[in-house]
Amino acid sequence: MAVPGPGAGDVTPAADHAPGHAPGRPARPFTAVVLFAGLAVLMVAGTLSVVPPRALSSDAPPDVFSAGRALEHVRDLCRAPHSFGSTEHARVREALQERLRALGVEPVVHVGEFMGTPLHNILVRIPGRGVAALDAGLDHGAALLLAAHYDSVGAGPGAGDDGSGMSALIETLRWLLTRPPPRHDVIFLWSDAEEWGLRGARHFAADHGWMADVRAVVNVEARGNAGPAVLFETGPRSGRLVAQLARRTRSVWGSSAGPAVYARMGNDTDFSVFRDAGLPGLNFALVGGATAYHRPWDSAENLRPASVQQQGEILSAMVASLEELELARPPGVTEGSPVAAADRSFFTLPVFGLVHYPAWLDLGLGVGAVLMLVVMLRSGVRGGRLRGRRLREALIVAPLLAVVAATGAVIAWFAVDALAFAVLTAPAPRGDLASTLVSSNGVVLMTLWAVLALLPRVRGRSLRAAEVGAAALVWWALLAVIVLVEAPGAAHLMVLPLMSGAVSLGFFLVRTPEPTGDGPPPRRLMVALPLLPALLLLLPTMHVFALVAGRAPLAGAVVAAAFAALTWGLALPSLQHLLWTAPRLARRLALFPGLVLLILGAVLRVRGG
Repeated sequence: MAVPGPGAGDVTPAADHAPGHAPGRPARPFTAVVLFAGLAVLMVAGTLSVVPPRALSSDAPPDVFSAGRALEHVRDLCRAPHSFGSTEHARVREALQERLRALGVEPVVHVGEFMGTPLHNILVRIPGRGVAALDAGLDHGAALLLAAHYDSVGAGPGAGDDGSGMSALIETLRWLLTRPPPRHDVIFLWSDAEEWGLRGARHFAADHGWMADVRAVVNVEARGNAGPAVLFETGPRSGRLVAQLARRTRSVWGSSAGPAVYARMGNDTDFSVFRDAGLPGLNFALVGGATAYHRPWDSAENLRPASVQQQGEILSAMVASLEELELARPPGVTEGSPVAAADRSFFTLPVFGLVHYPAWLDLGLGVGAVLMLVVMLRSGVRGGRLRGRRLREALIVAPLLAVVAATGAVIAWFAVDALAFAVLTAPAPRGDLASTLVSSNGVVLMTLWAVLALLPRVRGRSLRAAEVGAAALVWWALLAVIVLVEAPGAAHLMVLPLMSGAVSLGFFLVRTPEPTGDGPPPRRLMVALPLLPALLLLLPTMHVFALVAGRAPLAGAVVAAAFAALTWGLALPSLQHLLWTAPRLARRLALFPGLVLLILGAVLRVRGG
């Protein structure tokens, strides 16, 4: 096979040829340009989907949530570290109560004790309209609980963790007071001593009478000072809350993979107390700027207003959803009872927002995807386009290709970072939101470049492109089965791309005119089209996981490279377009923009962006 170069009359080296075809095929760069243009659009859309909405200033209309107004609270309440029991902690507690009284409400102070030190939860309850219990399960005092903690660690002023949530609750309360009474009561809880083992939340759950009225919980946390407010954990029977959130706002990024992964990390927030009590609920956290987490530069000046705006829009959306929500008493729930599995799978797609469906559907989709792949493989072997012996060899080659490509991208990330830190002067640290997003996009392109550079060498071993692609899908299917069993909430990340990849492989096999399976790919882009939904799902998820891992640069790089390598393994059949049209141009389109993005990301990281 002759694979053209980027210019007229350009002849590619022998490594770019498949057996049985003569070199010198004229270049057709149009397909490569179209595919990379489409990839660029997907990358931009995926990046924007994890960027919070524009922050509203302090002079915004009073009937909307304003990050500008919330940040005024952050600047006063998060001047310095205010860990539990400290003098500054006492000042913050008093200042918080004064700000609540300025809104016209009298806070309730729920006093307890921890390690001989007084513990103070701050509470406000806004009565609902007193809806009569017309339907079974509805009760007169049902309430939605909004929670954040007001203590910080001793190492930093805690503007992100959890000054952002503390202040978002104050501004949400002000917003709520401008509206007619909600259908159900709303309880605001500013808990104490969260950083000391969730002591305030535990004390409220065990000792305060209002706990008996709580029917659902929304908790606001932070693992950084920027980025999206991610829905990373849900309580039992929380599907209706997810549905209301999706209906009320598009300003949210969430994935049921978050709860599936978080449950295995051994971490806790105040939400854990209410989840273990059997209450449905949603737990959100800022995940960008993780390098500021529990650090001295987690200050009001470095807190991103757009992130606070997103927190507030989520809180106000859930309060507004009380008009449709029926807050029913959880049946037969006692403290320490087993936590039910999530009842809905959900994820965010660019443009479409939060997509959700019954969790049991993942099993059916998984079985269907595996069967679809089996049919494609059997058809390919019977038609001579896949060879059984070579397919077994490809099962070893495909993961090696992914590992080598991912390793190369990680090395490039660190080499560029090391150079940037050696050449540039680092100012005071701030966070790492923009740098992580830019660098992870660079890793996507660098990994693609490595795959495009290695694939012709793989095919030089008498392996056909379709066989390598089919082998990659077999590994996807194996991973999908494991995830379905071990972490069903994350199954959509494997199952839906597997379906897209199987359809793409089917188009490749059916439309390839030569029985060798290595002839020219379809002239249309039908092979690549089924991959669009997979890329829309995987690219934003990669960004969020890279942000979560951003506190450890190696972890962030590995996460981004692993996602990218898996994605391109899925897309191997469609990459044949690039190898048959303009391989040199394709590699350049992947390499040079990828390097530019890595360099820009490194500069932003040094500058604290």
